This record gives sequence, structure tokens and C-alpha cells, in this order.
Amino acid sequence: MQQRSYLIAGLIFSGIWLMGESKLWQMYVRAPLTILLGISIAFYFINSSMPYREEQKK
Repeated sequence: MQQRSYLIAGLIFSGIWLMGESKLWQMYVRAPLTILLGISIAFYFINSSMPYREEQKK
């Protein structure tokens, strides 16, 4: 199940890059997706470092 979602995400992502020639597509789709990707990666790292910080407080 996990691998199927990766495959779908990969197909969507490559579709976005192939259609990236269009300026409107780039501005309205690729930019927000890149921002969302950056935010989700940041949240992942924040969440993964939380237990470490909790242990330091004790």
C-alpha cells in the first residue's frame, strides 16, 4: 500500500515537471507545491526532534 502511494506521488510530480514550461502552471501549481513540500519537510524535522527536547528538560 505504501509503495502505491509513492508511485502515484511520483507520477504526479513528474507530470508537474513536464508541464513546467507553462508560466501560469509554474506560478499557480509548482510554486505552492514546492512551498507545501518545504513546510511538510520542516514539520517532519520539528516533530522528529521533539522527544529529544523533552528529554533535555528533565
